[in-house]
Amino acid sequence: MIREFDLDFVITSEREWACYAELPGVAICQLQRREGVDAVYVSRWTWDGRGRRLEDDPDRRFSAA
Repeated sequence: MIREFDLDFVITSEREWACYAELPGVAICQLQRREGVDAVYVSRWTWDGRGRRLEDDPDRRFSAA
């Protein structure tokens, strides 16, 4: 998966976001699923070395409403 999606690293924890002052920037995709639902929700975030920000999903096919 790391090679296929050209990722630098993968963290598999709901508590670890890699948001540290020593890291100048990172793009984050948080994957969430629910039992009984055949789908995965992806929320996109960025870290700029100072704060984490929720980003719009450029691939969203349906309105958020």
